[in-house]
Amino acid sequence: MKWTTVELGEVCDFLSGFAFKSELFSTEPVGLPIIRIRDVLPGSSATFYSGDYQPQFIVEKGDILIGMDGEFNRERWKSDPALLNQRVCKAIARESLVDNGYLYHALPMLLKKIEDETPFVTVKHLSVAKLKSAQIPLPPLEEQRRIAAILDKVVVLIESAAQAFWLSQDLKKSLVNESLGPTKEGDERARPKVRDVANMITGFPFKSVQYTDKAQHIRLCRGINVPPDRIAWKQVARWPEITPELRSYQIDQDDILIAMDRPWITEGFKIARAKPTDVPSLLVQRVARIRVGSQILPRILFEILSSKAFATHCTPTETTVPHISPIETREYEFELPCLKEQKRIDSILAGIEKSPAAMNRRAHLLKEKLCTLSRSYFN
Repeated sequence: MKWTTVELGEVCDFLSGFAFKSELFSTEPVGLPIIRIRDVLPGSSATFYSGDYQPQFIVEKGDILIGMDGEFNRERWKSDPALLNQRVCKAIARESLVDNGYLYHALPMLLKKIEDETPFVTVKHLSVAKLKSAQIPLPPLEEQRRIAAILDKVVVLIESAAQAFWLSQDLKKSLVNESLGPTKEGDERARPKVRDVANMITGFPFKSVQYTDKAQHIRLCRGINVPPDRIAWKQVARWPEITPELRSYQIDQDDILIAMDRPWITEGFKIARAKPTDVPSLLVQRVARIRVGSQILPRILFEILSSKAFATHCTPTETTVPHISPIETREYEFELPCLKEQKRIDSILAGIEKSPAAMNRRAHLLKEKLCTLSRSYFN
């Protein structure tokens, strides 16, 4: 159904944040939290402002905030009262005209349209004038509330799936720490080095000028394809064929791969275990392949190398590009349970890993549903 479309400024007011003095910012919990652009999505802030302020710039839990630079995000504030800093804006619904929940759900599509129409510069900027002139479909208030209630239910389901995912990750971390971490005094475990239980090689120096993009050719696993905990083929280079000299660089299911350059990033350690869908593929230089022997299970070694203890053991070499060395990895010594205990741990971990995969799929489908519904309501 087609509804009347009005400018957002006709049904909504906007309050731009104040330019609070940064020299009065602190991580000490003195004064009120200060909301900067980085705090919009998480809905909380660990930075405080200890100076004077006007009450109009206090943000309450549930207020709708918009980041005015970069990706133009919107979110509800989730924490205690805080101060609205510059480059963050508060959207205030005129509730006799527009439902607050309806406004909240309508904003992402409106902001995306503005972002797409904004010329690219180093950082995109959003103005209140642009916000006010954005067009919003305006059904009757009762219909707005009905739409908001439907979309709220989908959001709750998405958040539940995300919460289940993180709970399963916490459970996995606890099991790994308990089962594969340091043993109590008196417990006897083998203490091999990586080189004692697995074979490790680094990749072949393929010439990039000979890369192809033909789908029938073999994928090349480069550092860019190894983010934390998975192999990602979004940016894929290929090689025409597996010649005899390249056979030893093939990747098999359950091989452990480590990106040796810039190995630790914000999301974590760039290590992955190859799945059936990652085969066939070939190993490129500056990526290491670790293939286990008979003394250790692949999932067990993967968890051991993903641990903080391994990160502490490795000291990335600070050159133009920080990297870890194959020698350092091969020489890492760790406690290893007997094979029977490994199989028990492996079975539990395999069960836990199924839950996040299912939750991720569910969350993905729900997000698609939310996008589809939003397009039908707000386009």
